[in-house]
Amino acid sequence: MTKIASGWLSDIVDREIVFATCMGILVASVGALALVGMAPTRWGAYTYALLLGAGYSVTASLIPAMASDRFSG
Repeated sequence: MTKIASGWLSDIVDREIVFATCMGILVASVGALALVGMAPTRWGAYTYALLLGAGYSVTASLIPAMASDRFSG
């Protein structure tokens, strides 16, 4: 679902902005993992997993689109 939404959003907004936002989500997942390490909770682990999955799936689908924007042909 996030790949579809990010593809649609990157057609409306600049792809680099969507990519940078999702990289911020990936960085937030690292922060969530650090918090889980300090105070382990089930919801902290779920938060980490959701942030990591959402951030990575979007960046993985946008990289080929960004490359095709740069190197058309």
